[in-house]
Amino acid sequence: GWSRTGNPNYATISIELVKPSKDNSNTISDAQKRATFNLVKDIIRRNPGIRKGWANASGGITGHYSISPLSRKRCPGPFPFSELFSFLAKK
Repeated sequence: GWSRTGNPNYATISIELVKPSKDNSNTISDAQKRATFNLVKDIIRRNPGIRKGWANASGGITGHYSISPLSRKRCPGPFPFSELFSFLAKK
């Protein structure tokens, strides 16, 4: 597992979304949302140990702000996490 003293890249999977504003204030487009949700669903299919909900000590899904809260405090910005979790809950 990853600890805050180790390199999170060894224990996490990250998805980068390009948005026009450098401060992450933009919402993602509908096309980005569809692609991202399907990508997350496929990543979980290939890695079934990933929790389909908010990250906690057992793993899960979160924004970059959880990994690097000082330098990435606005990342990913207004991401539709609740919509993602609803999408993942569907069979």
